[in-house]
Amino acid sequence: ARLLREAAAAAEPGPRASASAAVPAAAALGELASRAHALLAGLGLSSPALESMLAAGRAAGALGGKLSGAGGGGAFYLVFASAAEAEAALPALGAAARGLGVEAGISLLVTARG
Repeated sequence: ARLLREAAAAAEPGPRASASAAVPAAAALGELASRAHALLAGLGLSSPALESMLAAGRAAGALGGKLSGAGGGGAFYLVFASAAEAEAALPALGAAARGLGVEAGISLLVTARG
């Protein structure tokens, strides 16, 4: 619950926040996602393939990420500083999935404020 509160606070810039506040907020959200993922992985909810995909995302510029859903199914999300950075990472993520022999259904969902 504490991690969720911290993530919500990080994702909500104050009323006077400028567009430049989005990058620190994204960095904080990415860090929180990665910390939450580490806890879930410690509970055995991750997999080697999922860990490889998250590592590929970080190598491609993600600020963090975590598994999504109940775990074990391979669904995850990554946090990027911008939509352009996320879009630029898609080929690397596709290559990582193909390298694992995974039929990747990678989609880009962009949420932004500002």
